[in-house]
Amino acid sequence: MSAKYPNIEYIHYFTDGAPSHFKNRYAMTTVANHKQLFGYECSYHFSCSGHGKGEVDGLGSVVKNGCKFKSWRSHDKNPVKSVNEMVDYINGYDICGERNFPSVTGMLVTDTEIQAAKLEFSERSAAASAIHGIREIHSFSKIEGNNHQLQSKIYSTSTNSKIVKVMQVNLDCNESSDKC
Repeated sequence: MSAKYPNIEYIHYFTDGAPSHFKNRYAMTTVANHKQLFGYECSYHFSCSGHGKGEVDGLGSVVKNGCKFKSWRSHDKNPVKSVNEMVDYINGYDICGERNFPSVTGMLVTDTEIQAAKLEFSERSAAASAIHGIREIHSFSKIEGNNHQLQSKIYSTSTNSKIVKVMQVNLDCNESSDKC
């Protein structure tokens, strides 16, 4: 992402509150260590689960339906038959030379990349602390200079916040270590 957008300084993630996908202690360790991992800080904001669909849901629906309709067209000799072909179609052009989905960039994450990421993040995940009340918290942001705690708010716009521990502190580490 930084290759395409080199001036990124901070990312605000917005997603639904599904605990099985993003709202869990392991994801919060990534928020706490985002700068070391990706080169810039971030905050994570969750909508209330079950409170309707957002823009991302609509965009995903448009892309999936576009691929489905391409496959259904009787005159089309090239249906989308695999995830690789779906990514190619998302990034491709129509017969007029226009991008199929101008505001979307399709990316394929391979199983090899997923396994490498799991291995890379396994130590941090093992140190992840349970976050009491995580289902009621809808905003997490980095505390400058602290890779073990985050600032949390009930709502993104709340004026009150509290500090939550997201990782066990390794007492054997020193400040120059990347594992601290």
